[in-house]
Amino acid sequence: MKMRNISVPQSGLVIESFPDPITKNEVKIFVYRGIPYADAERFGESVVRENIPNELPIIKATPHFPQPNEFNLSNWLTLPRTLKKEDVTYASENDPLYLNIFTKNNNETNKPVIVYVHGGSLLIGGASSYDGHAIAAIGDVIFVSINYRLGSFGTMFGGNWALSDVLSALKWVQMHIGKFGGDRENVTLMGYSAGGMIVDHLMSSPRSQGLFHRAMALSGNGSSPWIWTRKEKHEHNMSRLKKILNEDNEDKVREILIKMPFDEFMQKIEYPAWTEPDYFYWTFSACDSILPQIPQGDLEKSFTMDVPFLIGRTNDEGCYSMSFYHHPKLLEGLSKEDFKEVVIRTAKGRRMILEDIDEEKYPEIIEEYFGGEFDKDDQFYYTKIFGKWFGEMEIGIGIESRARSIKNAFVYRNCYKPLFARDNSYRGELTSARPDWTKADHGDCYSFIFGIPFYSNNAQKVEYSDEEKKLSFRWIENLTQFARFGKPKEETWKPFSENEMRMEIKNDTGSELKIIKLLFLKFLNIF
Repeated sequence: MKMRNISVPQSGLVIESFPDPITKNEVKIFVYRGIPYADAERFGESVVRENIPNELPIIKATPHFPQPNEFNLSNWLTLPRTLKKEDVTYASENDPLYLNIFTKNNNETNKPVIVYVHGGSLLIGGASSYDGHAIAAIGDVIFVSINYRLGSFGTMFGGNWALSDVLSALKWVQMHIGKFGGDRENVTLMGYSAGGMIVDHLMSSPRSQGLFHRAMALSGNGSSPWIWTRKEKHEHNMSRLKKILNEDNEDKVREILIKMPFDEFMQKIEYPAWTEPDYFYWTFSACDSILPQIPQGDLEKSFTMDVPFLIGRTNDEGCYSMSFYHHPKLLEGLSKEDFKEVVIRTAKGRRMILEDIDEEKYPEIIEEYFGGEFDKDDQFYYTKIFGKWFGEMEIGIGIESRARSIKNAFVYRNCYKPLFARDNSYRGELTSARPDWTKADHGDCYSFIFGIPFYSNNAQKVEYSDEEKKLSFRWIENLTQFARFGKPKEETWKPFSENEMRMEIKNDTGSELKIIKLLFLKFLNIF
């Protein structure tokens, strides 16, 4: 390897440490936080910054993009994190978009680069929620985490503004990552949850060509119905906006909102997305050069970048998400009538009711496709069906179809439910452990992917077993080896094939290959 010639500002450099899981020695990590990578005006594509500032501040955490603070922090005690709640700050709308860089201090160049896109339903979160110490130290890669525009700022009026932000970050990496020792010709775009959906969208974007060379979409993919602003969703949102602003002309509505002061915009436009039963918010649209078409039906006929792709999910994605749907009996056990009500309400809110299906038939169809998995005499029969359906619609839909559309795809299903979700003695300051009947939930991979079991001072004081530390090390090795070579480290993790083979990550931290048949396939195909 060549010696690295660092020409970035030294004023913003922080040298931090991470405990090596093998040697137990402290590994030095070079950290840069709050590097501005692009500028953006409201409802317009971002513009990449060509230069790095001469001076950068030394900060604990890069400010999040503006978002409703109480809703972001209400989610804080559901999953382990490295960022403490008191260290969360917010940028202003007029601030540039920021990124962070983590790299192991070993004077090497041409390191693989991972660009990470955070999750949060396109509404909350930030680059600093999880840091890259463990990934940089264990995998010896350069880890770049980015902010992007959230809520209406990122998607309103059918604009793919948030996607343009990620493209700007990738362009910035192409221009500058060599100064930090990174290889611009070996960039992996990685995202979790909504971040995974963004990654999958950019796999379908002609404008992504040459900006990344591998991709990882973890517990999120672009086929989820709610991630697209279809015609009926656009009309619903515009109707709400016209009513709020007392203006019938769509062009004037846009003009008013462009000029609206930030605080007023947050109060009138952003908060209703969280507080009103028939809430609305914008998602991505097939309307521009970033996304010229929605990948529907046969994904093999849609444009897809020809790069190695790692994609997967947990085996019970819906249970965590259920907590956001406050039916009083959800975790006590839904009756058939409760089930019918919460399904229709959820499907309407997520704009998942199709014109050719009677909404009253929706619960029957869902029970027909999922009910066979569960015991009808079980107190939680309808709760389990709801969770299974919700997880499939939000996360599971399209994963197998997506894998078939890509020549070199690696698919996983995580079946490991962490101890903090099973045993209150491990959960620290997190909310109470989940019911016994839940499985590996949405977000259960987060802490292992980011090496949180190796932090003695994680933000919520969560405890981990030695076996969980091994599992975390295994996750990071597989993902960083994929970033380096285009395939995971474990030989048993083979590319997705016609036999639908994929890796299962089990509770005992062993692994096996298994044929998994996706339920609900016929119903999902109508999307």
